[in-house]
Amino acid sequence: MTQTTTNSTDRRSSSKRLVGGRAWVTRVLPPALLVIASLLVGIVHVPQHESLSPIDEYVYVDYFDKVFDQGVVRHGEEVGDFARQELGCRGLRILLPVPDDRCTTAESILSDDSRFPMAGMTSADIYTPLYFAVTRAFAQPLLWTGVVDSPTQAGRLVGTLWLAAAALLFFFALRRLRLGPWSSAGITLLIVGSLPAYWYTTYLSTDAPTLLAGALMLFLGIRFVQGDQSGWWLVAAAPIVIWLKFQNFAAIGAVAISLALLAVYTSLASPRGGRWRSLRTDRRLLVAIGMVVAALLAQVIWVIIREQLSLGVSPEQNTEQALTVDGLLGLVFKYVSSSGLGVGAPSGTAIVASWISQWVAVAGVLGLAAVARPGTRTSALAYGTLLMALVVGPLLALSIIASTGEYFALPERYGLSLYPIFIGCAAVLVRRRRSSTVVLAGLGVLSFICVLLIPAV
Repeated sequence: MTQTTTNSTDRRSSSKRLVGGRAWVTRVLPPALLVIASLLVGIVHVPQHESLSPIDEYVYVDYFDKVFDQGVVRHGEEVGDFARQELGCRGLRILLPVPDDRCTTAESILSDDSRFPMAGMTSADIYTPLYFAVTRAFAQPLLWTGVVDSPTQAGRLVGTLWLAAAALLFFFALRRLRLGPWSSAGITLLIVGSLPAYWYTTYLSTDAPTLLAGALMLFLGIRFVQGDQSGWWLVAAAPIVIWLKFQNFAAIGAVAISLALLAVYTSLASPRGGRWRSLRTDRRLLVAIGMVVAALLAQVIWVIIREQLSLGVSPEQNTEQALTVDGLLGLVFKYVSSSGLGVGAPSGTAIVASWISQWVAVAGVLGLAAVARPGTRTSALAYGTLLMALVVGPLLALSIIASTGEYFALPERYGLSLYPIFIGCAAVLVRRRRSSTVVLAGLGVLSFICVLLIPAV
């Protein structure tokens, strides 16, 4: 009898250890694999990038080079010799991808402003030093240890860390939405294996932290709505997101509108006489307003600092064009489908990744808006995201005209911070159907493979 009891106890203990071991694996392995996948994007592609990216990497290299020495690149400042030499030695992808005689240490050539874009001046002064300082800090150990011998390559490799951080935050956001660990990991590959990840995290780019910005706002918004944290974390995060890049306000706006809609839903369910009181005292509305105010104040502070440091000269970029009524209407719908795109017309395996990102993003937000029960959190997320996607283009265009007096064609990457939220909507849409969740996760795996197979340039 004693022996039988002992054997039964041993079996139960063994079973508990087995279950505990499996739980540990499913808890730790999926996010660990996402970090590896993010690093792999950089490890595969950064060594293949011989030319500078045409998306302003020339001036970003200059800021990256100067940030530890002078902190801020000033309005009207000239690009330094290091970035000028990098342009000459590497060329410019798509536009002029071949080295030329500017690949030299000769001062007579490097000091000739007429031979460089924008008469040798920078256009990166509009950015705070936050992205460049963080990237440079993580790049230095790569140089000190000899992992790479090029500062530009070291900075590019740090882009994979920005991507890994975005992947982890997005993964944990999906887990809070009650998706399984492996499904969450597969769906997160729609971000890791996207054309923006390829174009903006394997080059020096102020768009490298943009996927992180969107994932951060989504994660914090979910935690707040679920009652697991104070909403003031969202308010505190908003200035940081804005200081990484102003266009990230799209993610701030999407979460703020979603919170405001939840407050409105609650007030409409209140007795008629108490609706206004319910609305104006709702913490979700207060946090939404606080997020927007904090973001705007942060941008105003940076604009004041930039103006105080300005040398008073603006580079001529020759990008000005007229904003027509048709163009403004086009901007209304531009960022619903284009936030997950890269640069130029995709080819080869990049076409598949492009199709996947566009269809999943559009189907996710529109599908969720169509099926979500009115008055629910799901409905607020769908309509808040969709509304922000519709207004972000016109808002950006009008703000650019108001601040500079000019307008230029807005690129797809200006809506990039919305992309993680679009994918989040798609995940919520399919989470109750196992087969649909598997399909969405499978599309993530396929997109990731396609991005890894983009050929060297």
